[in-house]
Amino acid sequence: MKKKITQLLILIVLICYFSDKALFMILKNVSSKIEAGSTIGKLNYFLSIESSTDIIFLGNSRTSHHIDNNFISNSSFNMGMDGTSINYYLNVIKLIKDKSNKKIYLQIDPNDLFDEDYDGYDITYLNHFYNSNESIKREIINYNGYNFFRSFFWCMDFNGKILPIIKNIFRDSKLY
Repeated sequence: MKKKITQLLILIVLICYFSDKALFMILKNVSSKIEAGSTIGKLNYFLSIESSTDIIFLGNSRTSHHIDNNFISNSSFNMGMDGTSINYYLNVIKLIKDKSNKKIYLQIDPNDLFDEDYDGYDITYLNHFYNSNESIKREIINYNGYNFFRSFFWCMDFNGKILPIIKNIFRDSKLY
């Protein structure tokens, strides 16, 4: 009886492990092609054109809503995102492959800069890079602490993002 229970538990763990990896690969593949939406889509679009971008604006909602690229340059991109702060900006910069000959403007809210309660929460907007980018993985571990289950269940990278991914599959416009 104990042997059957042990075998059943091993089988359940293996099924969970391999189905999680398969689902992760599907989500990663699908989400990497999305270029609509304000989180994954905007970042994917930026990363796809960053080699042809000379001027990059990073910031929170003030940057997102008040910088108009059309008035600045055809090779500029507004990577401002609502609800973000310093930790997000610095890690997006780490994702840029070629930083040479780029002008990067950071809009840092003074309230965030001198806020003693700011804990770097905005790194969680980059959770979907946890198992594919070591630098971001280290930052997320610094913020959340090490989580054994996250190493086992990679789909946790997409917690809270699956419905927006599905929605943005059918949305072809880049509304930033």
